[in-house]
Amino acid sequence: MSVHRHDLKIPYDLSLVSFDQSPEVATWLGIDRPTTIAIPLEQMGKTIARMARDVRSGKRVDIPPVPCQLIPGETVLSLE
Repeated sequence: MSVHRHDLKIPYDLSLVSFDQSPEVATWLGIDRPTTIAIPLEQMGKTIARMARDVRSGKRVDIPPVPCQLIPGETVLSLE
């Protein structure tokens, strides 16, 4: 479904939350600030590498929660 083809207005007809932190997302959507869930990809990569090393050496590995942050933007209408 194309948002533009069906004349849907973000956030009035459709709310959108993105995991993609690329600057191009705003251009693709035609807005200034998309609502985004920011995931620390670099930190996660380092953690996964450390965990892989620990697993390979026979250590027990606890899986940590993924720290993410909601960055409010213009693609979700406030209910307040």
